[in-house]
Amino acid sequence: MENNSGGGFERYIYGYKRAKQEAGKVGEETKGIEVKEFGPIDTEINGYFFELQSRLEKKAEKEGGRFNYNTYAETLWKEVLDGGQSPERLQTFNNLLVRELHKIDMTEHVYEHVQQSLIDLVEQYSDKVKNIALWSTGDTSTTGYQAGKIHSAEIIKNYLAAVRELKKPKIQKGQDNKKEKTADQKYLDEKTAYMVDDNKFSRLVSFMEGKIPSEGDEKVKIVIIEDSRGNFAKAEKALTAQLGEKMKNVEIIPIWAAYSREGIQAQEKAQKDANPDEAIERLHDEKEKLNTIHSFKELKGEKFQEILSDAYVFVDFDGVIGNNVTMRQSQARAIYDSLMTTVVDENHTEEKIKQEMIERIRSMKESSK
Repeated sequence: MENNSGGGFERYIYGYKRAKQEAGKVGEETKGIEVKEFGPIDTEINGYFFELQSRLEKKAEKEGGRFNYNTYAETLWKEVLDGGQSPERLQTFNNLLVRELHKIDMTEHVYEHVQQSLIDLVEQYSDKVKNIALWSTGDTSTTGYQAGKIHSAEIIKNYLAAVRELKKPKIQKGQDNKKEKTADQKYLDEKTAYMVDDNKFSRLVSFMEGKIPSEGDEKVKIVIIEDSRGNFAKAEKALTAQLGEKMKNVEIIPIWAAYSREGIQAQEKAQKDANPDEAIERLHDEKEKLNTIHSFKELKGEKFQEILSDAYVFVDFDGVIGNNVTMRQSQARAIYDSLMTTVVDENHTEEKIKQEMIERIRSMKESSK
């Protein structure tokens, strides 16, 4: 678990160094192995890649564990490949997969409207919010991929640049002629947090626990900007379990990023419904309740000025800042090409392996009915 439950965004350096270390380790172990780009990824195989990830994430959550890509690689290997494959090849696949995931250029996957509005939003809200946290769950402890992915996106780098420009980091002297914190450093320490971990909900709880009064009528406002609607309820459940009666002094306000993969799918589902007009109206009502945005730029509007003022703001990464449609495409490419690079040889063609994988995927689906 990363040591980054609070503090300024500069603590992300800790997570990045951990990610860099893991990437370097698997890079050294796969030195000299070039991952080739193979053919198109079959839709059934692509679907299986993310069904497996979802399944393992839910299993880890249920058991109080953590999702990681080492377990992912091992499970995929056992489920869709011939059991005769050697343990050495499994390890090669595992290392190549982690290496290739770390190599994905995340700057290509940050929503353009996020980049365009970032500086304006920093200027508008830097002194109005109580705290802003980058809040994300992923594989940090085992492979460091989530922290590496966020570093690669350069969103923190751009955020820090905007803060430093706004706060003008001039050196100040204290009474003993010692250096005091510059304005930007003070802001980052006091008003920002980096919560990228295997379980972001436990981080949310530990961060907010001491900030909720047990007496009086004062309400502490928590604003969560998420792509997954289910996570609003999860956050409330996690806080309630820890805070108990103190929850009466908490107001949780959701902001749903409907430009995400889940938002796109929800719109498509409503349009394909047997009664599309009713389904679209229900979705519209849900969007109203969730203070939905269709672009990060909308946060500059008057409605959100009231919502975000004096709030602890938690901003998810995948689907809110990073485009989780195009990210999945790059991730699938990394998985597929790493796998095929490992197993294709003179006796096993890509087409043969692909067909065997599809047969096993279909067999698993049948047996689960």
